Amino acid sequence: MIYFFFVFAPCYIIISLVIRDIKSLEIDSNSQKIIITKAGVLTPSKQIRLDIPSLAYTYKKEAIAKLTSGKCLRLYIGEKRKIKLSRMDSGWDEDKIDAIVKDLDNASIKRKFVGYALKDVFPNSSE
Repeated sequence: MIYFFFVFAPCYIIISLVIRDIKSLEIDSNSQKIIITKAGVLTPSKQIRLDIPSLAYTYKKEAIAKLTSGKCLRLYIGEKRKIKLSRMDSGWDEDKIDAIVKDLDNASIKRKFVGYALKDVFPNSSE
C-alpha cells in the first residue's frame, strides 16, 4: 500500500497533468479557424485555434499499435505537426475521423504530400 502512495500515485498525477486527449474538433468556416478542444483527466479543457488557410493534412493507413493498422489523420501548419488522430485515441473511431476528413475537404484544406511510403486513404474506404 505504501508503494502505491509513493510511486504509482505521483506518476499517475504527473502523467495526467501532462497528457491531454483531443475531445473535439470543429471547423468554423465563418472565422476560418479549426477549434480543437483538449482535456486531461486532472486538467481543465484547453482550446487551440488554428487558421484554416495555413493548414494542411494527411490521412493515411499506418501502424497505430504494435499489431494494428488503421487510418490516421494529421494536421500540419507548414512542416510542424499540430495534431494526430487515430482510432486508438480515446473517444475516436474511424467513422468520426472520416467525417472530419470530409469536412476538411469541404473547407478546401489541402492534403500534404509526405512521400510514397504510406498510401493515402479516403473516407469510407475499406483499404
